[in-house]
Amino acid sequence: MNESDTAQPTYAGAFRCIGPACEDHCCHGWDIPVDKATYERYTLFPAEKLGWAVNGFVSVTSAQVPDSLYAHIHMAASGECPFLEADLLCGIQKSYGAELLSSTCSSYPRVLNRVEGVLEGSLSLSCPEATRNVLFDPGFLDRVGDLEAGAFRTDNFFWLGNAATSPVRKPFEAFHVVRRAMIDLVKDRSRPMWLRLMRVGALCRRLEEQEDAGAAINEVLGGGLDMVLVGFAGNRALRLEIAMQLSDRRVRAESAGRRFQETYWGFIEGIAAGTDSGGGDDLERLAWAEQRYYQPFVVAHPHVWENFLGNYFFQRLFPFGRAGGVLLRERGIFEEFVLLATQFGWLETLLIGVAGRSREDFSEVQIVETVQSFHREVEHDAGVLEGLVAEMEHRGMSHLAGMAVMLR
Repeated sequence: MNESDTAQPTYAGAFRCIGPACEDHCCHGWDIPVDKATYERYTLFPAEKLGWAVNGFVSVTSAQVPDSLYAHIHMAASGECPFLEADLLCGIQKSYGAELLSSTCSSYPRVLNRVEGVLEGSLSLSCPEATRNVLFDPGFLDRVGDLEAGAFRTDNFFWLGNAATSPVRKPFEAFHVVRRAMIDLVKDRSRPMWLRLMRVGALCRRLEEQEDAGAAINEVLGGGLDMVLVGFAGNRALRLEIAMQLSDRRVRAESAGRRFQETYWGFIEGIAAGTDSGGGDDLERLAWAEQRYYQPFVVAHPHVWENFLGNYFFQRLFPFGRAGGVLLRERGIFEEFVLLATQFGWLETLLIGVAGRSREDFSEVQIVETVQSFHREVEHDAGVLEGLVAEMEHRGMSHLAGMAVMLR
């Protein structure tokens, strides 16, 4: 990321699906929403040309929902979308054209937001190719893409809230200035990533406490709180305990995906006893894997986490949060940070364990597998996200010192 970050992101318009070449695909495991207008066109399909699939697997949502969620495509017994054909291409698109895709299928993995009337586009990292683009192309977030060219639908989007309707005080008028400051904080390579994120958390806290957003930004960017933040202690044992508890809860869920289950067991294998893994208990082996394999990789590729966080900021309109989703709950600014820091600590812990298993082979491949499978399980499930916030509150960790446990 560079100075062009001051503009609103459009790099989602540069994304290109690789279709059957992808190691995973988006047509399994999820019930897929279908907007009302598209559903009505699906009901016109003749039985011999996918009408059988509409009749058997597409149903109208019973609850009172907006037209964008009017119906759902339910997965077949195999867990696959009934419209997915043997060549791993969409039967609807092949038979009727891309214009007959639902708004969700058309836009995914692009995430669209409207901010002050301008359409922004980031990417969901639950897609392997999107993960590769974002994490391993240093300049991908600077790419200029055409979001309005008609290559995908743009009627499925979130938006930035406003002071008149928000139940929580937020300096919406300073949104762009705040986002710019957040990006500056995570790009500051003079500090370790855990401290960069703690500074992000300190700014979130100050934005809730102070009326003047500019003063809050100047205080944190100027380093005025660094001595306090450095004084917060990490707790590797507790962080490992939380990551394992959250992962175990997820892999035991009926909806758990195979790729995440494989990621988790790879993590477990990575911190298991071995003849050359440094001996000791799982905590010592995790520290060994971090020092020997994980840290050298991230030091050599500093843009990976910077781009990860930049994409998160753009996607979630962090730290203000998005409006427009039926299942979205508006959080306070610091609560948005708690959600970010908990996910980051959980994901990084998994990656360290995976590095311990992969050792000299730890590379882009393992990072894409881990990050993508993690986001497929976490990002799209409002219940999982709420569970993360609730877990931190239950443990009494929903404060800066608590987040140091997840980050340091």
